[in-house]
Amino acid sequence: MSGRVILVTNDASVDRLRPVIRATLPTADLTVLTGRKGVIETLQDRVTPDTLLVCFSTGVIIPNTVLSRLKGPAYNFHAASPEYPGRDPHHFAVYYTAKRYGATAHEVAARVDSGRVIGVEWFEVAPSTPPKALREAAVEAAFRLYGTLMPRILRREHVPAAGVEWSEHTWTRKEFLEMCRISPTIDREEFERCYFAFDGGEYDNLTMVVHGHLFRIDKRSRQ
Repeated sequence: MSGRVILVTNDASVDRLRPVIRATLPTADLTVLTGRKGVIETLQDRVTPDTLLVCFSTGVIIPNTVLSRLKGPAYNFHAASPEYPGRDPHHFAVYYTAKRYGATAHEVAARVDSGRVIGVEWFEVAPSTPPKALREAAVEAAFRLYGTLMPRILRREHVPAAGVEWSEHTWTRKEFLEMCRISPTIDREEFERCYFAFDGGEYDNLTMVVHGHLFRIDKRSRQ
């Protein structure tokens, strides 16, 4: 079995994803697209009705103009569990103290993270797990899910629904930025919760506006 396969991912994942495709379809016409610049233009140029389009841990949103050209579904491996569709899910999962988390495989629909779920790889979340560690664990879960399902997808087998539905709420970048804009009157408990979930000492996400002036945390004072 051969055919055209397009994999949209990131540079760090390519070496772990490509061998699965080559092992299953050695003669596939494989195109790997990383980053974001020019990806949609390349898809518009290369996607044919018989193309198998697969996304893995990428911020690229596939437009309906591409999806509508495919005879079969496109697939996405989302490094978050179905309760957390959308942007920056690991930060919200930490903020809301998720007890379990994971990765989701699903068909790609016009609306982000809404297509039929075909697999979930769950794991328990230890207390006080920071966002970066949670994100890394979710990516590893996505790799495991990819290794299990991708051979079946490549062979164009029917992969049934996993019996899991997406959360009705899809997290957005706007909501993330709103959570990072803290009030001057925030109490200590809520500040620590926001700091751990959305900043954590690794980023400069938390901001405060006072009389029109934007303030960020000077982390040098914590050294």
